[in-house]
Amino acid sequence: MARRAAKGQYKFLASMATLARHWEGADPHEFGLTHEQVQLLLDSQQAAQSAFVWSLQAHALARAATLQKDMALNDLRRVFGALSETIDGTAKARGDRSVYASARIAPPAPSAPRPAPPPPEMKEYKVRNDGSILVKYDIKGDGLGGLVYEVRRSIVQLNGTSTPWETMAVVAAKRYHDQHVPSKVLEVCYQVRALRTNGRSSDWSGAITVPFGTRPTGPSIAGTPAGEAGQNAGKAAGKGAGENAGTKIAKGDHTAA
Repeated sequence: MARRAAKGQYKFLASMATLARHWEGADPHEFGLTHEQVQLLLDSQQAAQSAFVWSLQAHALARAATLQKDMALNDLRRVFGALSETIDGTAKARGDRSVYASARIAPPAPSAPRPAPPPPEMKEYKVRNDGSILVKYDIKGDGLGGLVYEVRRSIVQLNGTSTPWETMAVVAAKRYHDQHVPSKVLEVCYQVRALRTNGRSSDWSGAITVPFGTRPTGPSIAGTPAGEAGQNAGKAAGKGAGENAGTKIAKGDHTAA
């Protein structure tokens, strides 16, 4: 069955206005209505039309009133913030926090120390023609900023033993260029951690291993960088340099940057 009246409010009002004008000019007895019933439709249509127009005007006024309210509240917050800073300055100058009780406002909350940053992640290395090594690392979200990075190194010697971890530098960049790599070594291992100026530090990253020779057969020595980074000395934060320098990071990185 066809819809007798439009569904949307605006279209419904328009169709009722057209129909009311038609019924008003016709003989209602021809379709079984009386003049009083036609008049009832006319009155209802006009009342609905007036209410619809008033509603549109009210919505426009409400939007304007909401905008004005938001602007007034923002201005109030700005004024209160400025006056609160003046009260803070007074309390600091006098060395007297009782001014907050007199003003009936809460004193400023002490600033909480920033949390320890997340551990950085080793990304890649490059061995340059002069034998120096460039190590790159990153940290999620920049660790909220304000960080420096401590880089440490351990050497795997030709006999398979490893030197203790030694701090090489504390740098602001997310890279470290080791220009003092010793010769005749099997591997050079690096780790990095993030430091805040408030003394908080992250955990050490996984080790990245730069191979220079073939490791002697036999188990890894417990506590060495090889053991910490995983067997075959090829893993960096999961899998970094890859076994025998065969992964994407190691491939092609033994040329000058």
